[in-house]
Amino acid sequence: MYENVVKMKHIKKLRKKLYALKQKENIEFVYGCGKRKNQVQRSIEKLEEYLNKLKEYT
Repeated sequence: MYENVVKMKHIKKLRKKLYALKQKENIEFVYGCGKRKNQVQRSIEKLEEYLNKLKEYT
């Protein structure tokens, strides 16, 4: 982040680190009713949303 601006490359770098953490800790993503998402999964999904929004705006 530079001068309160978040660039797409920063989000992609963070997403890459989270996917590496997912791989390292053997976390499986869960979907559907009655299953709780891991914090890493929530973070990755939120970053994906942010990336999609940034792509819309550019």
